[in-house]
Amino acid sequence: FDEGVDIHHVFPKKWCQDRGLPATIFDSIINKTPLSARTNRKIGGNAPSHYLKKLRDESGLSTTAQAARLTTHLLAPDLLGADDFTACYNLRARDILALIGEAMGKPVTLDAGKEILDL
Repeated sequence: FDEGVDIHHVFPKKWCQDRGLPATIFDSIINKTPLSARTNRKIGGNAPSHYLKKLRDESGLSTTAQAARLTTHLLAPDLLGADDFTACYNLRARDILALIGEAMGKPVTLDAGKEILDL
């Protein structure tokens, strides 16, 4: 509680811009998560595979412990480690929609077989 909290792009803005991803996609809540301001500064514009390793190395956190933390943010560690924006985005969007459905007491449905993001 002594540190400020930032809302961070999971796939950093610069990384997304360098790949030509539209801001309407990479600036959505699906690609954002809260974390400490200090951690956010360490991430910079690097790919998840790079910054996750850097954070593990600096903190001494195991891959398993880091994966457990990522899953609490509805993030798939294997997809982040592979820098797979589209798969990570689609899975997280579905998981967030499922939570919204649970909160509303109504299922949130998508067209069968349709991906949320098809890049």
